[in-house]
Amino acid sequence: MSQPILEYYDVILRQEASDLDVNTLREGEWIADTIIEFHEEYLERTALRKSQAIKLLKPSVSYLVAHMQDTSDLASVVPADLPTSQAVFIPVNDATDITCADSGSHWSLLVYARPFNAFYYYDSLRDSNLKSALAVAGKIGPLLSPTKPNFIHQKNAPQQDNGADCGACVIGVIDVIVNRLLQPQTPGTALNPDAIMYVSDQDILPPSTVRSALRDIIIKLVDVANNTPGNALRAGDDVPVSTS
Repeated sequence: MSQPILEYYDVILRQEASDLDVNTLREGEWIADTIIEFHEEYLERTALRKSQAIKLLKPSVSYLVAHMQDTSDLASVVPADLPTSQAVFIPVNDATDITCADSGSHWSLLVYARPFNAFYYYDSLRDSNLKSALAVAGKIGPLLSPTKPNFIHQKNAPQQDNGADCGACVIGVIDVIVNRLLQPQTPGTALNPDAIMYVSDQDILPPSTVRSALRDIIIKLVDVANNTPGNALRAGDDVPVSTS
């Protein structure tokens, strides 16, 4: 089994000669779910550290939700405060083999925005994951709102121009919307759904930049962890990391 190179809170990143974890950030590689999970964890510990209103559902949890036959226990597998969160980000995979969590080949993104009581769907291959996204929305929707949320397919969402950048597009869209949600709101003004939820190719970083930026963050965290006495792999709460 490959050796871990970084333990970052609940995420363990490994590096091997094949196609797992850190190496999937190379150009032309399909980004692993662990990288998407790391990106979410990193956001939660940095930009979202003081915000409880925005929730990033981990890929493993969204996969579980997608394949639950009995949703009566759904509340037990998602964060306890999910029903009151203002925004919930849900990575959606097209995996259909319930015995193999990494059997899918495409990532898309579903975002629930409470101010608009709507799911917004972003797919870098038009509507490749639409069926899966509708299924997830149908299962988790009743937990988020007593009134059925609208489902809005963002057809102008950023599009990939190869077969490997779906994960990078998901990460790019998450970054844009999270940044918008964190901006101070002018008192007395209503939120504009288009200003927050509309994301096009011009709004996100190029997939190659997303990959290199994440790789740089991981390298810095590994360096910090390896130079922290008694903390060979873990970059913990008290370890400040600059990504500038």
